[in-house]
Amino acid sequence: MEDLLRELNNQVMKKDKFVLVTAEGEPNIGVINLGGLDMADESKHPDIIKAIEKTLPVVLQEHYDASATVTGISISSCFPIFIKTKAFIDGHKNTINLVLEETWIY
Repeated sequence: MEDLLRELNNQVMKKDKFVLVTAEGEPNIGVINLGGLDMADESKHPDIIKAIEKTLPVVLQEHYDASATVTGISISSCFPIFIKTKAFIDGHKNTINLVLEETWIY
């Protein structure tokens, strides 16, 4: 029975995870699919960061119509997912603080 519960938990933990990207004053910049990453496994955090580094600039570029550079990705929580990061958008004077929060609706 314990093995069955452990396997079910693993299947739930590895489902695609979606995060909503928000910035101060902009509640819905976009949604990122982080894929079927196991958030409970801290050794996978570098994979999560790589996924964000790859997809977040694209989301920001589509939203702001300008190229973007992402820095300082910090995973604050995995349950639910809560990630803070910063981005520099070409044409903006200041760095933008971003929050990526897990969302169940996509």
